[in-house]
Amino acid sequence: MKLAKNKRLVAVTLLLLSLAGASFAGTLQTREIIYITDIGIPVTCFPAAVSLSVGSSLTLGTAFTIKDGVGSKVTTGLSWTSSNTAIASISQDVLTALEATGPITISASKDGASVAVNLMINPKAEPGFFNGGNLQHPSDVATDGSGNLWVPDDNGAIKIYLSDGTYSTTLSGLLSPTTSQPRHSATYGNLLLITDGTSSNLVTVINMSTHTTSTTINLGVTLGDIAVDALGNLRAVNQAAYPNSDVLVYSLTTGTRQTIGVGFLENPSGIVSTGNKTYIADRTSHEIKIFDNLLGVQIGEKLGAELTDPVALAISGNYLGIVDNGAKKLLIYSAVTWTKMSTTSYTGNLTSLSVDSNWHWIATDPTSGNKLIVQWQGQ
Repeated sequence: MKLAKNKRLVAVTLLLLSLAGASFAGTLQTREIIYITDIGIPVTCFPAAVSLSVGSSLTLGTAFTIKDGVGSKVTTGLSWTSSNTAIASISQDVLTALEATGPITISASKDGASVAVNLMINPKAEPGFFNGGNLQHPSDVATDGSGNLWVPDDNGAIKIYLSDGTYSTTLSGLLSPTTSQPRHSATYGNLLLITDGTSSNLVTVINMSTHTTSTTINLGVTLGDIAVDALGNLRAVNQAAYPNSDVLVYSLTTGTRQTIGVGFLENPSGIVSTGNKTYIADRTSHEIKIFDNLLGVQIGEKLGAELTDPVALAISGNYLGIVDNGAKKLLIYSAVTWTKMSTTSYTGNLTSLSVDSNWHWIATDPTSGNKLIVQWQGQ
């Protein structure tokens, strides 16, 4: 730790979020760094270095409590800097650990006084795997408001796992037809929507609170991945339209429908919607296509030079997860700056991606051991 001479910045309290690898929980620890100024006593620091994992972020104004010489908390006028922006960048007071690893120094300064803390950016822990002996060929995964995992599996079954990965129960007989081979899923409030892989054009709507079927929707097109936007519109990839594909937009409230993406999509696969935007992975152009939900028009395309076979998407806040089966990588990008935040390699072929409120990125692998892959990303 460093302090400019004759300045009375007295103490820093660091709340360090320790990421727990592939486990389902992080732990919060408190450490204090104390130093003495003005009388020439050497500065001491405990701990001498702290660590974060690649891909994680830390809000510095929340993580650090900085006090001046009279013990008052300093909350304004602080300037944060990173000694190596290739390893960790700072936007306002949010530090993000990028893909590179190694030691860095984070400094806070005000009116000529500064304090610095050494950080070590470590590789992420390897992703975890689980199936509990209960999965056969999981095709997708969705999460409810409690963090429980809803996994469409073979023979019309839906397997439910608790937020800690413990198998809970199996629901049968809810899909239409009951012999359905479920494929893709999406959630809207307490509703779970699942496409049928046998008849191809049916969507079953399930109430996750009562474990009952609410309704079945016949969309009349060969369905790929689905998403539901903030206005309650089901957005479904029309696979039958290849190589000039489109997306069907169906209102769950009024039943009205429209088509978007004609002339812009070639081989759409994964789809997610958040706020006023829908993101669609196009396997032919290798791009992420971006559509305005209100206008129904394409407003951008990204990452065509970086992806090889994007097949599934998930989004949480401003972070977009991409399953790239060509590169065998799970990628996390900022959907604001389009900076790559994280890379995780895998084997097999993943068919879907989901993310819960605790930043567990969950992918299904129906071929290599029939498992779910859980990456604790942390945030």
